[in-house]
Amino acid sequence: MMLFVVIGISVSAVMGYIFFKLGFHLGNQMSQTQHIRDHLEQTRPQRQTMNPQQLG
Repeated sequence: MMLFVVIGISVSAVMGYIFFKLGFHLGNQMSQTQHIRDHLEQTRPQRQTMNPQQLG
């Protein structure tokens, strides 16, 4: 019984750690994509002046 409790605690701790790391990673990616989106918004006028062959 005690062993089961210990295993349950360690599993939940590992799961919590994994979810925390995943959430942190996702948060970083979200802020990066937001940054990229802002950058695209700023560079959009320049992009529209390019002809499609340059975009390739």
